[in-house]
Amino acid sequence: MPMNAAEEYRLVAWDCLKMAEVTSDPETLDSLLNLAQHWARMIEQAERSDRYGESGKIAVRHRVPTLAGQSRADLAPESTSGLSDS
Repeated sequence: MPMNAAEEYRLVAWDCLKMAEVTSDPETLDSLLNLAQHWARMIEQAERSDRYGESGKIAVRHRVPTLAGQSRADLAPESTSGLSDS
């Protein structure tokens, strides 16, 4: 059975962590850890999408920064904002 996106992303993140373990260059280590974090976020988005379908994709697309530097999904669809494009 083929892997879903989250499983593929997990393998890539794991590869980044394995490479980070063996590097001696601090800049390379930092880059690999940042890449692993990026792939971890992609895993979360893929799993949310799998779980909630299109509404999961909409929630990810509307992230709002919080004061703590974290993101919070705005679950309200664009069409219910009450604003028109004209």
